Amino acid sequence: MSSKAPHNVLSSIARVASARRPSHISTRFDDIRRIASPFPETVETTSYGTPAFWVGKRLISRQREEGGILAVRVDSEMTEVLMVARPDVYFQTPPFEGYAWFQLRLAAIGADELRRILEDACWEAATPTIRKRHPEMRRTDDDG
Repeated sequence: MSSKAPHNVLSSIARVASARRPSHISTRFDDIRRIASPFPETVETTSYGTPAFWVGKRLISRQREEGGILAVRVDSEMTEVLMVARPDVYFQTPPFEGYAWFQLRLAAIGADELRRILEDACWEAATPTIRKRHPEMRRTDDDG
C-alpha cells in the first residue's frame, strides 16, 4: 500500500479472515448504502446508470449491471494482493484491468470485511483537504 495511505488493509483482511466468518450481507444495494452513507462527505448518485458512491468528485464504488457485484476503488498495490488472497470474493474484468479497481462478489463477502474495504476506498478517494476536515476517517489500526 502507498505510504500516504494510513490503512493497513492486509492486517484488516487477516483479522476478518481469522475471525469467525461474519454473516453474509445480501446483494441488495441498501446494505451498501447503510455502510457507505455515514462516511464523511460521501454522496450517493449514479455511475453508468447504476447506484454509486462518491467522495467529493471521486467515485469510490458502484454496483455493476450484473447485480450482486460491486466495483470498488482500491490502492493500486492492493488489487493483486486482494485477488490472490480471496479469489472467491475479489476479481477483475477487462474494463478494470490495469486500474486501481476491483470487483467483489457481494454474496461471498461478510459485512465486516465489506465495511473495511469501503472505508479504505473512501480514504483512498478523499482529497487531503477532506482528510484534514475529517480526522475521524482514520481508523484505530492505521499505521500512519
